Amino acid sequence: MASKVVKEKNTKKNLPKADFNKLKKEIVTELKSDLKDSLKNEISDEIKAEVKSDLDSMVRRGLHEEAHSVISEEFDEKHRTEFFNGLDGEIKKRVIDQERALVRIKNWAIFRRDIIIILLLALSIFFAYYWVKDNYITKEEVQKIESVQKEEEEKVVKDDNYYLTNYSYLFNYVKTTYNNNMTYYLYSSNFAVSDIRNDVKLNMAFNNVSSDQLITTESGLEVKADVIDSAMKTIFGNIDYTKANFVVGCNYFIYHSESDSYISTNITCNDSTTVKKEEILKISEDEKNETITVETVLGIYDRVSNSLYKYNEWYTPVLENINESELDIKAEKDKLTSYKYTFKKDSNNNYHLVTISKNN
Repeated sequence: MASKVVKEKNTKKNLPKADFNKLKKEIVTELKSDLKDSLKNEISDEIKAEVKSDLDSMVRRGLHEEAHSVISEEFDEKHRTEFFNGLDGEIKKRVIDQERALVRIKNWAIFRRDIIIILLLALSIFFAYYWVKDNYITKEEVQKIESVQKEEEEKVVKDDNYYLTNYSYLFNYVKTTYNNNMTYYLYSSNFAVSDIRNDVKLNMAFNNVSSDQLITTESGLEVKADVIDSAMKTIFGNIDYTKANFVVGCNYFIYHSESDSYISTNITCNDSTTVKKEEILKISEDEKNETITVETVLGIYDRVSNSLYKYNEWYTPVLENINESELDIKAEKDKLTSYKYTFKKDSNNNYHLVTISKNN
C-alpha cells in the first residue's frame, strides 16, 4: 500500500494530469479491491470465529442441558426418595410424639386420680382418727361405764310395781278360754311346757292372735297356720308341735292342710255361762336375772248363779250373789287356788314359758 502511494507521488510529477487522474482511479479501485478482500477476510474470520464460538457455545449448552436433564432426573429420583423417606420418618416421629403426648395425658389422668384417691384416703383417715379419738372406749372406760350402769340399776327400786309395769305382758301368754275338760287338765297338776298337751298350747297361741289376723267365714272363723306358728314361738320359743284340731270356747278349729289354716265350726256348749277369772298377785325375778315368775290367783265364776267358785270345788261357792263387775278375786286369794308361771330369758332377752305349777 505504501509503495503505491510513493509510486503515485513520483508519477504525479512525470505524467500529464489526465493520465495521472486515470492512474489514480485505477490505484483507488485496486486499493478498494484489496481493502474489500482484506475486510472480507477479516469479516469472514470474525464470522467464522463467532460461528465457531456460537457452535461451541451451543454444543456446550446442549451437553450441559442433557447433562442437566440426566442430573435432574437422578436428582429428582434421589430427592423424591429422600423426600418420602424423610416424610415417613416425620410421620413416625409425629406418631411417636402423639403417643407420648397421649401417654403423658393418660399418666396425668392416672396421677390426678391417684392424687384424689390419696386425698380422700387421707381425709378418711383424718376423720376416722378423730372419730375414734372421740368415740374409742378403753377397757377402763368400759369398766367405768358398766360400774355406772350397775349403780344406776341398783338405784332402780325393783318393787312389785316395777315388775308389774315391765313384765305383766307375760301373763297374756298363758291366758286360755274356759273349757271344762281343758281347764281341768291344765290346772289339776304341774307341767313343763314339753308335757303340755298340743291342743292346749294351740289354745294359748290362738288367744294371742290379734282380731285383725282372724278371717270371718260362713261357718265361723279362720286363722292361717303361720299366724298360729308365730304366736307359738312367741309364747314357747322354738318347740315342736303338731298342726291339729283344738277348741276355743264354743269354736272347734279343724286344721285344713290344703289351705294351711285352721277353720272353726260352731259347737253346742254352755261354756259361755262359765268363765275363768285369773289375776296377777306378784311378779318376781331370780337372783341371776334369768327367769321371771308370775304368780296368779284363779277362780271360776258362774254367770247363772252369780257365784264364784274355787276351781274343781263346785259345791261350796266362795262368793254368792255377786255381780261379775264387782269381783275382786285377789281379796279372796286365800280361799282360791294360786298358780306360778315361770318364764326363762333366751339369748335375745325374750322370755318364754317353761313351767306351770300349782301353788296350793
